[in-house]
Amino acid sequence: MRFYLELGGVAATLQTIDNRAETIYLQQGAADVMEYRGESKTIVIDSSSALRVGDGMVQTPALGLLHEAGHALHDLEDHKQFLLNIRTPDTAFDNKEERNVIENIENPAARTLKEPTRADHSGTPVQVVCPSCIQ
Repeated sequence: MRFYLELGGVAATLQTIDNRAETIYLQQGAADVMEYRGESKTIVIDSSSALRVGDGMVQTPALGLLHEAGHALHDLEDHKQFLLNIRTPDTAFDNKEERNVIENIENPAARTLKEPTRADHSGTPVQVVCPSCIQ
């Protein structure tokens, strides 16, 4: 996954996490699970779970990793603001944190990688054959 993001030039979020003193754990999750667990500082991913977004197109599992890494980075950079953003409702994105990650990390990376973007926090998980695949 990381190679795909590095090759596309959009791995800065992961590199920033790597350069920090704190540890963020990466755990293989059950089918269709992609989430950041702040209490354990763990990104849980299903490396075969892509996301069908509003236009019917599919985002790769690698982009899902980047999305969750965005949450982890925000948590590390300013934990109090991260918690406030999670608790701040947003009609299209569920909360302010999701809006921040989708608009400022996920969508710019998606455009660079020629993947579909999202205008909200919705999507349907779909199983794919590899972390950088859409089928």
